[in-house]
Order: sequence, then structure tokens, then C-alpha cells
Amino acid sequence: MGWLTNNIDPALVEYLFEIKIEKLKNIGSYQRNFAKDIEINFDLLEEQLQETPEMIAFWDMLLAEMKMRVETISHAIRVQRGKITARIINEAQAKQLEVKSTELKELINADPEMIRLELRLISAKRAEEKLKVVVEAATRKFDALRSLSGFKRVEKNQA
Repeated sequence: MGWLTNNIDPALVEYLFEIKIEKLKNIGSYQRNFAKDIEINFDLLEEQLQETPEMIAFWDMLLAEMKMRVETISHAIRVQRGKITARIINEAQAKQLEVKSTELKELINADPEMIRLELRLISAKRAEEKLKVVVEAATRKFDALRSLSGFKRVEKNQA
């Protein structure tokens, strides 16, 4: 049992430590609560010490995927913004109307596809930030496990 389990409302831990990534290639969605991944179990130090580098690699690879997704969605937003701008300007010119830049921005922001892409970007950025926290916490866990493992070996040798 760790600090989170003993001090924080389980519903809050569940919410904060939950990562859900939609539409991973050939997999579908991936969802996991990573709170247990950062806990240290003193009875399983050696096992955790051996598993943690693989865990860090997994979370790091998932983080790289999310960074790519954020870039891909950002690019799609720029492309969509260009398409909408061209469409609005062409329509305005055909009707011999002038579109002010503030009106253009409002029309772009109201586009359903832009809204969908921006919501996807927000979700991807949230997952990316959570994954950064996971990688950092797992790295700190690994450092702590190495130290604790050394202390445990010293205790065994002294006993």
C-alpha cells in the first residue's frame, strides 16, 4: 500500500491516473490506470527492479506515439483551416462580398470538423502530458528501487 492508497480518495486517484488512448493502430483503444505502476512493494524489490526498465520503455514508446499523434492532429488542423479559409474566400468572392479577418476566424472556429479535430488534439495533449508524468515517475521509481535493493542486500549480508 502506497501513499496514494493511504492518503487520496480512490475515485480521484482513478480519475487522475487513468490513461485512455483512442484508435491505436491495429489495436483499437488502450486504457490503463498507472497508479499501481509507480508503487514500490518492499517485498518484491528485486522483481520490481527487473521489471521497471521494461515498464519505462513501454511508457516511453507510448509517449512517442502520443507525441506523433499530437503532431499529426496539429497538421490536420492546419490543413482543415486552409481548406475552410479557401472555401469561405471563394464563396465570398463569388457573391462579391468582403470577409473580415475576425469573421473568418469565427467561421473557421465554428466549423464542425475543426471542432472535432481540436477536441481530439486536447485529448491527445492530455494523454501526452500524463505519459510524461508516468515516464518521470517510473524513472524515479527505478532509481529508488536500485537504492533500496542495495540497502536490502547490505541488511542480508549483515544478518
